[in-house]
Amino acid sequence: MLLRKLADAIRVDSVADSGFVVTQICRDIADLTGVGEETQAQLAAAVSDAERWLEKQSHMRRWLFSELAKAINTSDLVRVRTLRKRIGQPGIATGPTPRTRPWPQLRLF
Repeated sequence: MLLRKLADAIRVDSVADSGFVVTQICRDIADLTGVGEETQAQLAAAVSDAERWLEKQSHMRRWLFSELAKAINTSDLVRVRTLRKRIGQPGIATGPTPRTRPWPQLRLF
């Protein structure tokens, strides 16, 4: 069941806060006891894959926000809009969700 939840959370079209969900499921898997060696190996492989996915998401967020800062500093409104849309896309693990505030309006001029 946890492996299925982990796979669902990592899907590209999952919700914006999937990074939190993936982290929580990895913790739940680490807390499991009494599983066989084969199951333990499958769980370890799934957690390893999830950790790589989380790192990739983190790298992508850092790059996107760095690019957004550059676009703001150079007053490149088209690039700002493009990056804001991309940041808000599902699978980036960032952006507003129903539980968070919307992005503030950026005023460049």
